[in-house]
Amino acid sequence: MKNIKLLLITNLFPNPAEPNRGIFVADMVKEMRNTVDVTVISPIPLFPRWKALKRFERWYRFSLIPADYMIDGHEVVCPKYIAIPKMGFLHSFFLFVALLPTVMRLHKSKRFDLINAHWLFPDGIAACWIAKILHIPIVLSAHGCDINFYLDMPLRRKQIMNALKRADLITVVSGKQKEKLCKAGFADSKITVINNGFGSDFTIQDRTDRRKELNLDVRQKIIIFVGRLVEVKGFDRLIKAIKQLESSLQDDFELAVVGDGPLRQRYEDEVSRYGLSHRIKFYGEKDHSQIYKWFGASDLMCLPSLSEGCPTVVLEALACGKPVVAARVGEIPELVNEKNGILVNAGDISELSASLSAALKKGWKEDEIRRSVSELSWKAAAEKYRDVFQKVIARRSGTV
Repeated sequence: MKNIKLLLITNLFPNPAEPNRGIFVADMVKEMRNTVDVTVISPIPLFPRWKALKRFERWYRFSLIPADYMIDGHEVVCPKYIAIPKMGFLHSFFLFVALLPTVMRLHKSKRFDLINAHWLFPDGIAACWIAKILHIPIVLSAHGCDINFYLDMPLRRKQIMNALKRADLITVVSGKQKEKLCKAGFADSKITVINNGFGSDFTIQDRTDRRKELNLDVRQKIIIFVGRLVEVKGFDRLIKAIKQLESSLQDDFELAVVGDGPLRQRYEDEVSRYGLSHRIKFYGEKDHSQIYKWFGASDLMCLPSLSEGCPTVVLEALACGKPVVAARVGEIPELVNEKNGILVNAGDISELSASLSAALKKGWKEDEIRRSVSELSWKAAAEKYRDVFQKVIARRSGTV
């Protein structure tokens, strides 16, 4: 089959103001470009570029993003849509209005074979309306909260369900998500599970060399947390678990926190109140191209999330040969087993503390840990997406 002309629509994509945003979609696109002609549209909310509004940092950064830009050698088109706070159920319509002229212009010259929308709300809903207008097939790709949480929000659920019904095929990142959609009435044959992956930089490294490079103590045990500092990641439980671990573990250790988010200040204050500033250190957000070094420097990774899809940080840590202590949520139980980590019940602080202690004391085999995810690279994921696209296009054209 000739190269597929794909239009990928998603708000989950890096931009000049947020270089790590949706990096997992960008990694997949990078691998896919070898066999698929991909055009990326990454819409973001409209916000005025007025100096008086700089104090609204979360929103003001959107005003700094140009209408099109280059990321890793790939051009990204960035239309902006009206997003009214606390009126999220209207975002699909406003996004559709902003997207349509851009898509029509690009389609006139590209003649897309298929649309793939990553993130169901509002991206997937608006993309479905556009696919109907253009009479081309569409694949909707869910990732996490768009199924785990949004389906429990009545006004969003109705829109999402209608879009899923219109879609030619649906991809999800975990078996749990597929199970949830099947229970909602969708046929098993309409849903394909495609796990996230890891890049080629994530491999076994020399721990001491990495620590020297990152100015980390070469003698301590280092637990690493990589992720957004938001409620769903369960970081507040991890703080309490570290407090318990300090009183039971004789070895010197540190929790290295790599990431940022709206709750960072609250968590830093909590760490200070618990007297854990010497144990828990916040290193801030790092460019994704440097994350493999932090895994290489660590002894183990911890992800105490309350909800997940298929977290790339778990795959990346395992690819670096590092054991993982993680909550039993989303696709994590399919990735973590007794040979590469320890699973805990989400929110159980005592179990989390005991598991971290056990993991730090156990003699892990790095090669064995890496082999457990050797088939889950971004290259493999990109090939699965391409197979889904080919299947949908063939079905629509009547060749199967």
